[in-house]
Amino acid sequence: MVWGVEVGVMHPRNRYARRRERDVDWSDEEAKRVYTESVLRRDFGVTCTLARDRLCPALPNRLNYIHWLEDILQASGTRSHVAGLDIGTGHAAIFAVLLCAMHPDWHMTGTDTDASALVLAQAMLRDPANQAWSRRLTLRHTPQDTLLPQDMDACFTICNPPFYASAEERERLREAKASYQKPCTAHDAELYTPEGEVGFVRRLVHESTQHRKRIACSRKVERAAGL
Repeated sequence: MVWGVEVGVMHPRNRYARRRERDVDWSDEEAKRVYTESVLRRDFGVTCTLARDRLCPALPNRLNYIHWLEDILQASGTRSHVAGLDIGTGHAAIFAVLLCAMHPDWHMTGTDTDASALVLAQAMLRDPANQAWSRRLTLRHTPQDTLLPQDMDACFTICNPPFYASAEERERLREAKASYQKPCTAHDAELYTPEGEVGFVRRLVHESTQHRKRIACSRKVERAAGL
């Protein structure tokens, strides 16, 4: 286990796949935040302060998603000058931040329905220590019923959606997990969404089919299907 992630399920390019962080108590939320801030600075040149009442991103998980995305883009012939959309970017804008920090010619837009999360993320972008990548990242507030902004095109979308439809559903699922031990500090906007995770993904799929001409990967898949 690395950062609570099974090593066997990590992408082969994930830099944390062979690294053991044995001295961190992952049940200690403060230790987890401080360690994550330090690793972001050390490995990606990202300076940030993670809020105590928000989710602390697990970097190995996020990197897995990013490397899978890179593989998809490479297979589709998209390799440079990429513009992506991070839906529900959160107070750390972690997907958008990592992608801009890792790819000097990529541009990202991070959207969120939670204005307070965007205020925290914007403060990170204004930090002079982040100028190497922050100018290629734009943050936007979106209404609850809109996942894909009407006025932008993108090569891809990426998202880590909220998990639950309500606090009651969260408690019911928590009680069903006998091994559940870890505390969770998070804002309601990070945990709850109408109809839960399934409803969120259903809306995302619906909007993606409506706007598939505006997402480069969708356009390429559609063309390939007709061959």
